[in-house]
Amino acid sequence: MYNVYNENNVLVTVTAEQVEKFLGHRGTELPLEIIGAMNESLDPRFAPRLQEALYHEMQRVRITAIYGLLSLLDKTYLGVLREKEQSIPEEDLGSPT
Repeated sequence: MYNVYNENNVLVTVTAEQVEKFLGHRGTELPLEIIGAMNESLDPRFAPRLQEALYHEMQRVRITAIYGLLSLLDKTYLGVLREKEQSIPEEDLGSPT
């Protein structure tokens, strides 16, 4: 069980079964609480969904996915994060949103 925040900033509980149900979905389609649970699980099986979530339309999901990949402590994901960084427009870097 994972206690994570949803899009409305409400603390919700997500079960492992709920996370498993979303394993076949694309990361760009997943809700914040599922990405948050994948982040907290520290399970490398979720890395492909977290990588896809780097391109989610919602910034909070993208940030949660970044933390999720970093928390796996696997240097192979650094290249994915560098690639994402290169896709961010220069004017967006360092500007608060």
